[in-house]
Amino acid sequence: MKKSYFLILFCLFFVNHSCTDLEEELFDQIGAQDFYNNEADFQAAVATVYQHMTNFSFWYTLVMDNASDALTIYTHTGGWNNDRHRRTDTHQLRASDNRRFPLNQAWNNIFDGIAKANSTIISLEENAEDGQVKDEFLAEAKALRAWFFFLGMDVYGDMPLVTTAFPDPTNLPSRNPKSEVFAFCESELLWAAERLPSGVDSKRFPRLNQESVRAMLAHLYINAEVFTGKEEWQKCVEQCNAILAAPGYGLAANYFDLFTVSNNMQLQEMLFYVDHEAGVSGGSVPLIRPCLTQPWVNEYLPDLPYNVWNGPAVQPTFWDQYDLDDKRRNEGFLIGQQYNRDGTEMIDANGVSVNHTREFYLRPTDAPEGSGYLAIYEGIRPYKFEGDPNAVGADQGNGFPVIRLADIMLQKAECLIRLSGPNAEADDLINQVRARVFDPAKPLTSATLDDVYWERGFELFGEGHRRRDQIRYDRFHLADDFHDEHDRMFNIWPIPQDQIDANPNLGQNPGY
Repeated sequence: MKKSYFLILFCLFFVNHSCTDLEEELFDQIGAQDFYNNEADFQAAVATVYQHMTNFSFWYTLVMDNASDALTIYTHTGGWNNDRHRRTDTHQLRASDNRRFPLNQAWNNIFDGIAKANSTIISLEENAEDGQVKDEFLAEAKALRAWFFFLGMDVYGDMPLVTTAFPDPTNLPSRNPKSEVFAFCESELLWAAERLPSGVDSKRFPRLNQESVRAMLAHLYINAEVFTGKEEWQKCVEQCNAILAAPGYGLAANYFDLFTVSNNMQLQEMLFYVDHEAGVSGGSVPLIRPCLTQPWVNEYLPDLPYNVWNGPAVQPTFWDQYDLDDKRRNEGFLIGQQYNRDGTEMIDANGVSVNHTREFYLRPTDAPEGSGYLAIYEGIRPYKFEGDPNAVGADQGNGFPVIRLADIMLQKAECLIRLSGPNAEADDLINQVRARVFDPAKPLTSATLDDVYWERGFELFGEGHRRRDQIRYDRFHLADDFHDEHDRMFNIWPIPQDQIDANPNLGQNPGY
């Protein structure tokens, strides 16, 4: 059963506000005598921070996946894309874009999360009685706050390291160097890991546990060189080892079970999992990932109670890297002429054949004159997340796997190769991940960093990791299907102009 108790006080706590000032009103004058009398009170207090993670698969992953070499949102007839998404594809983002632009929304989303976490942490520290229960819930709130800071550092670089609920409006914060934000996240996560239980626990899932926090630390350490200039491969390996030694964890037998409506049943692989529940999770935001990765015309679930967006397509050169026998390729995408269940060709209401081609253009005007390009079904469509026939409006029940065990296994393999070159232990980790998607098996031997890079791309497609991987491998600046090679300044996106207007102390990243 899904753990909807995290959402108990969502309606009471949610505040829609600008995020630059980080103001939040979650526990207005609630004292120890009125709250934190039992564990349910603690659960309710932290619920608002967990609930905010349901926004994670929206603006942040748009900025991450759509900017990578894997997924592209292109302009087509009847579609919803426009220039702001195209500039993400082509790495031409500007600080001055309007408020709807994904970068500004991602900033707001991240700082909303930090604000909610700050208020929760302060309330716990000031009002709750000292003891194990207090420490455990503080650990969850601090770990989630560290994750929000990690996301902000990942996209925008230097970050305001604000830990108060109500910053002084006459002295708004400036940005701290990435190295300081990194050190803060590391310290908070190490503190949290020591205070949370270890191992799979169906009664506790999907709350964070020790392995969830160690998975966050692994992501921090594997990207340490990007954030601080210092490699931390061995520290990443140590966190991965602790996760792999924990009781109850293992890879799901079926890869696509991880993305079904009932994917919360695969808790043995879900290290950091955001629960969604149709009609409870908070409007259309939880559906953003399925909306982005489901086809417009869907013969399999023709009665879905929402409209999918037909937004993205797979970049052709990324598609070409897949092994032809990989189930992730052959069962996770729609390519070519689509057919109805009775075997007839699928035709839409306008009489257009639903034929997903490998090639597509970012804009219809980019196509050669007389090519017959329709700009509607061209492009291979992802079909990784299952549609939910019981969705409530646009609110679907699939949970979002933020960090999975397969991710950690591939992280450890990468770090082992970086430390000592190709080796049997790294091969074994990679081949465990590959075993469920090849029949017969196709194990790798003497796997290289390039092998891990592509294996991560195939395994974690559409889960918000690709841009970060490209930057770590120093490939984000290289040419892909829709942009030329460019300066590495684009490894960090601009601070949205709206935020600088509200707080001039933020400054702007170099080059923007």
